[in-house]
Amino acid sequence: MPNFARDYKNKWKDMITTYSPKAWSFVSFILPLMAIPLAVEGVKYVAKKVKERKK
Repeated sequence: MPNFARDYKNKWKDMITTYSPKAWSFVSFILPLMAIPLAVEGVKYVAKKVKERKK
């Protein structure tokens, strides 16, 4: 699975870098920032489901 993720990332990196080298540094900076709130929401959602199950 990690191999698949790496290949996918490299495919996107190649695509973006051929289009614009600066865009990749921008994207690689923005994506983690977008991923953090999503991860937080995911954790909150799972915690809520676990609490409901324990009742």
